[in-house]
Amino acid sequence: LEVTRYKCSELRTSEVLQQMIEETTNRLNRLSQAESENEVNIFRMQGQIEQQKLNSSLLEIQQEHAKTEARVAGASEAERISAFVAGLEKDVPKLEDRI
Repeated sequence: LEVTRYKCSELRTSEVLQQMIEETTNRLNRLSQAESENEVNIFRMQGQIEQQKLNSSLLEIQQEHAKTEARVAGASEAERISAFVAGLEKDVPKLEDRI
């Protein structure tokens, strides 16, 4: 059985049914819009979470590089001082006096 059309015998009944159909349609449209907005918000939050994870990883890498640079700079300074103290050996033979 296929219903292709209906017609109410009273105009007032037809108006009430039309209003009910419109209200139902509007409610369903609002629900669909709210669901869409929720999905967009979920994707936005997931993107923000991923971005924060990447930022955290980047910060860890930068800190590790800073530590490595500090170690290299310290080793270089130690070598320079060691060479300076060793160069004084000819003029100041006693180590205690050189330091």
